[in-house]
Amino acid sequence: MSFLKRYSEYIILALILLLAGILRFYHYADWSLTNDELSAITRLRAGSFHELITNGVRPDFHPAGVQVFLYYWTKIFGNDVGVVRLPFVLCGILSVLYSYLVVKKWFNTTAAQLSALMLACLTYPILYSQLARPYSPGLLFVLMMVYHWHALIFENASKIKHAIAYALAMTLCMYTHYFCFVFAIIAGATGLFFVRKEMFKYYLGAAFTSVILFLPHLGITLEQFSRGGIGTWLGKPDSDFLRNYLSYAFDDSAKLIIFISGISILSALYYAREIQFSKWRVISLAWFFVPFIFGYYYSFYRNPILQYSVLLFSFPFLLVFLNSFYSTLSLRASLPILGILTCAMLWSGIKEQKFYAQKPFGVFKELCEKKMEWDKKYGGKKEWDQRYRSKTITTIFNGISPEYFNYYLEKFPEEFKYNFEFLRGDDERFRANVSEILDNISRPDSGETKYLIYGWSNNACPPEVYELIKHRFPIIVEDHAYFNSRITLFSTGNYNSRKQFLYMSDDFRHPSSFWKFSDSQIDTSGTYHLREGEEFSEGLNERLIDLSKDSLKYVNAFAYISQKDTGSDVHLVIEFHRQGNDTLYSWYSVKNKNCDRQNYGWFSDLFLTEKVPASYQPGDRIRVYLWNPGKKEINLFRIGISSFADMDYEPKLELK
Repeated sequence: MSFLKRYSEYIILALILLLAGILRFYHYADWSLTNDELSAITRLRAGSFHELITNGVRPDFHPAGVQVFLYYWTKIFGNDVGVVRLPFVLCGILSVLYSYLVVKKWFNTTAAQLSALMLACLTYPILYSQLARPYSPGLLFVLMMVYHWHALIFENASKIKHAIAYALAMTLCMYTHYFCFVFAIIAGATGLFFVRKEMFKYYLGAAFTSVILFLPHLGITLEQFSRGGIGTWLGKPDSDFLRNYLSYAFDDSAKLIIFISGISILSALYYAREIQFSKWRVISLAWFFVPFIFGYYYSFYRNPILQYSVLLFSFPFLLVFLNSFYSTLSLRASLPILGILTCAMLWSGIKEQKFYAQKPFGVFKELCEKKMEWDKKYGGKKEWDQRYRSKTITTIFNGISPEYFNYYLEKFPEEFKYNFEFLRGDDERFRANVSEILDNISRPDSGETKYLIYGWSNNACPPEVYELIKHRFPIIVEDHAYFNSRITLFSTGNYNSRKQFLYMSDDFRHPSSFWKFSDSQIDTSGTYHLREGEEFSEGLNERLIDLSKDSLKYVNAFAYISQKDTGSDVHLVIEFHRQGNDTLYSWYSVKNKNCDRQNYGWFSDLFLTEKVPASYQPGDRIRVYLWNPGKKEINLFRIGISSFADMDYEPKLELK
């Protein structure tokens, strides 16, 4: 018993580190690599260090540190998932250790144990410890830097050793992530208020050394910042960003937030008489909020950069503040608190949030596994042609790069490699490219294609793609949805088997009570002419409830047109208007350039699928028409709308 009491501090720390390791190693190599991880792995394909910097670092928006490390790490150990993520998991575990060491210096053992335990068990730091990205190394280097920063400024021993360690840790921060760089500047500026005269030269020398060591990277940094960074696709933060972030950081659990804040407040009240002003509380709060404030206003006024991930580097200092009001507790008092807190966090993360069942990233592994399974079942090795494309089954993948899918497919048997058509959903010709593939596999000389696989991950996926596919492959054999990703197996069948909620079109040969077109603009062949100088066509303007009594989720609009000036934009438009005052509240369009197939030339097949707005009210009107901003002559052969019972593009996610 005396042994346990004597070494209880080290035993508790060891148990916290063991728990941190278990939570980070569990399932770490089983779930799919993310889009960003696969991007990093793809950019490792370089024959030299110079080529790595040119093609693997400069196009990115991060410093070179992690990419260079991965380059040599994978050269030695390979690029399997477990190998690639291993160093990042270890960095996450070491971060827990360094958080303990820092907080113990600033406050006491109990505060250190609680802070380390929270960093070990909350799903936020666990998640970013399992990613082969700069986050867990950045967190470790920040805490290492703070540890040696404290020793250099406030301790007397080994000043040269700590100055060197502080300089190296600061340099690692600079080379790992630009938000770590910002944090290093903030910490360095803070130290100027406390550094003693006799230590000033060591402190300044360490900072100067880190700047010198970063100079080789300066040109790359300036080039990356000149391109605008991630702000080219990341939106500005909302006014409630901080509230949402804090909720996310504590497992999106109101119970856990109340519990952690409650014990922090109770401890502050209980030890109120003992609590004195502490510069460490001010510093910990400042080191959490200043990076957030910088990121928020930089994102709002300059270029959006603020994400939950980049605030991980300052997150430990929020935990430090929350746990700073404890005095050192006895073993008998601290064990129940640590035990209850551990159970609360594990229950919240694993049971309530199902952390290990579903990750908040688009998957690639699962899509490729499903494709291989269906290829084996429905394709058959003997039916593969020289392009590795089955005559029975065709695959379309939509993502950022085909290499992200090839990473997994190349691990499968030879006959299942690379046999897919790759398209980018954010390409303006995406719909047209899908239609061209469908045209090609439907030609008589292409063989009998009975099945089509469509999978997408981490990219735009217009719902009309499913409708285009269902025109040729109306039967859904299997459908699997994941976070920001999905894969579906379609098969041929009777298109008329789809249950119609709504289908009405006008070909100008048979009068329609719903479609309003002037007879003077319709010729004897049944073609509606939008004359030169006219910007809007006539069309549909009716109450949606009068068109269908069913509850519609999505609506298709389609139109077939020709034009002499093929360079002029033409839009097919769907509008929703509020009943009573006829206020327009939703507007959607697709233009001819998004839909034109290369072989069609002068003819355009416009197709648009949109979700009925959540704000829709019975009695609201729907309008469908052509918008012709170029005011060039257009011939309209048919226009219509439809909706089917199987138009459900928001299925429940599968939990693994």
